[in-house]
Amino acid sequence: MKVRNSQKTRDISALPMILSIISRLKRQLIIVFSLSIIAFSFCKPEKQDKFVFEKIIFHSSRCFGTCPRIDLEIDSNQNVYVSREFFKTKGETEIEYSGQFRGSLEHNDYKKLITLLGAANLHNLNFPNVTCCDAPIITIIVYFNGQRKYFKSMTPPNDAQELVTFLKTIGTDKSYNITCILKSLEE
Repeated sequence: MKVRNSQKTRDISALPMILSIISRLKRQLIIVFSLSIIAFSFCKPEKQDKFVFEKIIFHSSRCFGTCPRIDLEIDSNQNVYVSREFFKTKGETEIEYSGQFRGSLEHNDYKKLITLLGAANLHNLNFPNVTCCDAPIITIIVYFNGQRKYFKSMTPPNDAQELVTFLKTIGTDKSYNITCILKSLEE
């Protein structure tokens, strides 16, 4: 029996030491946890990737009437290539303004393009799968941040309407120089 009491005494006498160690560990954990919270509260979230534009390709197909056919490419150096066909009537080409053209996008227009691409929210933009009927089919291919985004529809969403209108305006701009270079643009 004495042996047991002696063992109980040793176990009981070790208890304050064990509780002291546990208490110190708790304090240290609380300190580490508190410091972690303080350290992480000063961390700023990383900024989203900056928009790095590479190029945009735009196609607007013919309709059954006189809608112009436009194939357009604008690159990050503000170079513009346009292949287009205007129509006087349903079957007659307006030769004076049709053909292949090259030029440079004005700096303000380039800034507007970048702004419109940002406003279109390319990561979440979706074009409905509509390619029937009598209206131009719009195709936009954008290269940015090492990515490629492809959009095609006869009825682009409202989020893209201003961008589409802007690209059509660039594609029909009659100030670009005619070129003999026939460039095949990605479809």
